[in-house]
Amino acid sequence: MKDASSPAWYLAAGCALGAAATFLVYHLREGRKNDAVASPRVAGAGKSVETIAAVDTPIGPNTRYIISTSGRISSMRRYKHLLRDILKVDIAYIVINTGGEEGDDDKPTRKIAAIDFCDAIRGLKAIGGAISKDIKGTVLHELDKVDNIAQAVGAVNTIVREEDRLVGYNTDAEGFKIAIVQGIQEYKRSCKPKAPPKSPASSYEARIRSKVKSCVCYGYGGVTAVVVAVLKSMGIEVYITGRRLEVAKTRARELGVSTFDKSNHKPDLFVNAAPVTDFDSLEKIPNFLEALSTCRIAFDHELVGQTLVDHCKRNGIFHIPGRSMYWPQMMAQWRLFLKGIVPEKKLVSLRQLLEIADKMAQDDVC
Repeated sequence: MKDASSPAWYLAAGCALGAAATFLVYHLREGRKNDAVASPRVAGAGKSVETIAAVDTPIGPNTRYIISTSGRISSMRRYKHLLRDILKVDIAYIVINTGGEEGDDDKPTRKIAAIDFCDAIRGLKAIGGAISKDIKGTVLHELDKVDNIAQAVGAVNTIVREEDRLVGYNTDAEGFKIAIVQGIQEYKRSCKPKAPPKSPASSYEARIRSKVKSCVCYGYGGVTAVVVAVLKSMGIEVYITGRRLEVAKTRARELGVSTFDKSNHKPDLFVNAAPVTDFDSLEKIPNFLEALSTCRIAFDHELVGQTLVDHCKRNGIFHIPGRSMYWPQMMAQWRLFLKGIVPEKKLVSLRQLLEIADKMAQDDVC
């Protein structure tokens, strides 16, 4: 029998576990005949597992798992440090390839199915799963219970196994709301003049008292549903636009809001929900600057979005970065995963612990 403390054993066990988890996700359903052993999908998955195995995570008989569709090795590094080095719990964070890339035959491989992801959580008796893309909407139908926010948004980004039931949550909504509320408060503080205002009717007084009444959202994917649900709950009217106006109209009807009309709408807030703000020029993005033109505040779902950052600076628009949503939603998600496992007094300082883990992961690369 192999020595369980051996680094070689850790690596071998990690590779085996990664391969098993990927195989479950892509190929197994109860009662389904496995006929895909030699398929390009397996080859593609194998490449992903080989990369992921580079993060040394000890696996033992009592190890518990969290499965993620992020597909990013940086996530695995961060959460390995959080779980093993900081919280000292026997939990392995597994990231998987969600498919859709070119296989060995140059054809797109099959994307992950919601039922397979849920089967993997059940099969491994995992703590739960984190969903970053592809199946946020379709997974609702595979769960035993969905919380009210996720039901209203129509998307799940966090699954927790509660005994034998899979329960879905949406922490994106909580993160987005915190980002918008804090961003508006910061915007109002930034309007304050260095010298006392000359009269109550000063520009500062007018802006500080004015409320954000309407928003235009650029994009019509899964993030848009979160934007609409949260802002409507805050009493903010929402309009939708995007590259293809016909698609925007369809999405607006689905979500019960209006399509943006420049001649009739003068929104205060702009929300970018499309991966376009790192392009060289915003002028080349259809309908983007037209929607942004009257807005005082712009939130970008992208974590960097440097082109929009620069545009806001040049035009006096207050910019709310995507990272302001990223941390709150991450904290909410990890509270769900770690509830009952980690003492509450540690969860209170979760933001600080996550930032430490993130710094440790960055140092691994340096």
